[in-house]
Amino acid sequence: MPDEQHPVAPRLIAAALLISALAARAWSLGPGHYDEMLALCHVATSAMVVGLIAGWPRVVAGALVFHLAFGVPVWLIDVVVTGTILPSSIAAHVGPVVLGGGWLTRRAWPGPVAVPAWGFIIAAMIAVHPLTDPAHNVNTTHTVYPAMAAVFSSRAAYLIANSLLCFVAMVAVERVLARLWRRARG
Repeated sequence: MPDEQHPVAPRLIAAALLISALAARAWSLGPGHYDEMLALCHVATSAMVVGLIAGWPRVVAGALVFHLAFGVPVWLIDVVVTGTILPSSIAAHVGPVVLGGGWLTRRAWPGPVAVPAWGFIIAAMIAVHPLTDPAHNVNTTHTVYPAMAAVFSSRAAYLIANSLLCFVAMVAVERVLARLWRRARG
C-alpha cells in the first residue's frame, strides 16, 4: 500500500534522479557493456525506483540496506583494486543511499527488510547470470573476483561465501538502521 501520509513530489523527484543516474551509468558504459547494468547495485537501485514511485517504504528500505551493507563497500573495494572511478558510477552508488535514505528518514523504519531483500538479490543474481557476457563477469558469477582468487579456488565456494557475507552484512546493517530510526523518533 502506498504511503499516503507524505507528499508525492519528493519521492517522484528522487525516483527521477535515480533513473537519470542509471541512464548516465548505462551511457558511460556504452553499448558493448549494457549487460553490466544487470549488476546487483543497479538492480537494487531499480527496485528502489519502483518503491519510490509506488510509495513502498519496505522496498526502498530493502534496497538501501543492500547498498549500505554490500553494494557500496564492494564498489569501493573495486575502485581501490582497479583504480577506476567514473562520475556516473559515483551517482549510481551514492545516489541511492542519499535519495532513498533521505526519503526514508521522514517515516518510521518499515522493517524487517533484510531477509526478503537478500532473497530478491540472490534471485536477481541467478536470473541475470545467463544474460551477461562472461568476459564482463557481472556480479562475479562467471569467475572468482581476481583479488579473491588466492582465497577461493572454487567459483561455487566463492559465490556461497559472498552470498552469506551479504546476508550477514544486510541483517547487521538493518539492525543498526532500525535502532537509529527508533532513537530518532524517540
